Amino acid sequence: MDTGPLAIKRVILGFLASWYSIVFLSNTFDLLKELAILPASFAFHSGNFGLIEKVTSVHQFPHSINIILLLGVILLEGFIAFLFWRAFSGIKTDLQQGAPKAQSAYFWGISLWCLFLVFDEFFLVYRVFDGEYLHFCILIFHLLSYQFVMKP
Repeated sequence: MDTGPLAIKRVILGFLASWYSIVFLSNTFDLLKELAILPASFAFHSGNFGLIEKVTSVHQFPHSINIILLLGVILLEGFIAFLFWRAFSGIKTDLQQGAPKAQSAYFWGISLWCLFLVFDEFFLVYRVFDGEYLHFCILIFHLLSYQFVMKP
């Protein structure tokens, strides 16, 4: 079994593809619960809609806007999951053939976490919960893993 740098790069891309897929699903189920499409007893959901409601209450955002915000995040996370799966499957024997796909996945992933941090500041998230710290950690992981994965 290959355990060299290319294999580790594939592990990182596979991890991010899997992670974004799970986040996409858990947020989707959370939204479906909020819309009463899934029963309230449905166990696998993120709980992020409740956090969005708390955070946006600083500026009195209406319920409908919060649904749109979560839907937008879900669409982005699904798209990013797709891009990381594409990058994972595109890097078979050397990085060069899959580099553009990995570049695209990282661009959108890093952009999402930068956007979250801007929203964190706008909504004064630190007053509600420690989400800003978590978002910084995820952004830093993306930046560090990007440096390793894209290194020839």
